Amino acid sequence: MVDNYNGYGGTWVVLGMSEIAFRVEDDGTISNLFLAAAAPQGGLPRGVSNYPALLRGPRGYAPSFVKGSNIEIAHDDPTETGFDINLIAEETEVSGPVWELNLIQRAGAPGADGEAILDPTDYGTPAFGQNLTVAAGATTFELTYPKVGGLHLPTSISSAPDGSTAEVTMAVVDIAAGVYNFDWTPALRGNAVCIGSTSDVQVDLIVRRDDETGGNIIGRGAGISGQKYQQPNLVSKVESGTNVVNAGEAVTLYFRTKKMGGSATYGAANTTAAFEMLVVPVP
Repeated sequence: MVDNYNGYGGTWVVLGMSEIAFRVEDDGTISNLFLAAAAPQGGLPRGVSNYPALLRGPRGYAPSFVKGSNIEIAHDDPTETGFDINLIAEETEVSGPVWELNLIQRAGAPGADGEAILDPTDYGTPAFGQNLTVAAGATTFELTYPKVGGLHLPTSISSAPDGSTAEVTMAVVDIAAGVYNFDWTPALRGNAVCIGSTSDVQVDLIVRRDDETGGNIIGRGAGISGQKYQQPNLVSKVESGTNVVNAGEAVTLYFRTKKMGGSATYGAANTTAAFEMLVVPVP
């Protein structure tokens, strides 16, 4: 440092090789800093350049970092955390230095234990076969039975004997209590070839609920008046009462022929008849 360099006042940094001076301000900063370059000994050929040049230094290689230790301490361990970097391989003429990074970190504090297992009794009185479903309002759960229907066939089909003049039961479908634990309706299907003694007859197929002779009619297949050979096709048709079966309720369905009019008698063979009932859950 030189004060009042050449009478300019202030403090100066003087590079003695050519007395290039840089003023030091009152706050300690250095202004007007320049990079000075000199021609190598002997100079450069004039055909190359009239400017001075810097000599190129040796090539440098970037350092490499490898993983060392990674130590995790308990959340309440007073040991200080941090990391350090250790040189494990010096640089060479063809590669840079290799540094190893070692880390010490603290584990997080444990959280409170949560509920890992659902208890069915939290949502009512559980029963075998129930599911846990989202309740109305979508804020909690409830225990419900899955609404899965089924196909039911009569165990046997009887014939309506020739000479019949009224109703005849050809088949019965029995559903025991507790088979379906949701409200449902029966989807009824079937047909039977009914043959009159003459063409002066009409025979329908009907389904009565719970009472063989006086139960509510919940299905019908209409015959054709004036035809000796008829094949009414049975479908669901509530004519009295209701066809809704309440959850867990037992029900018996009677598939019957019924003479609707005419002076002739009729018959229907079991070999040409078929009936079925499909359980349809009520939404």
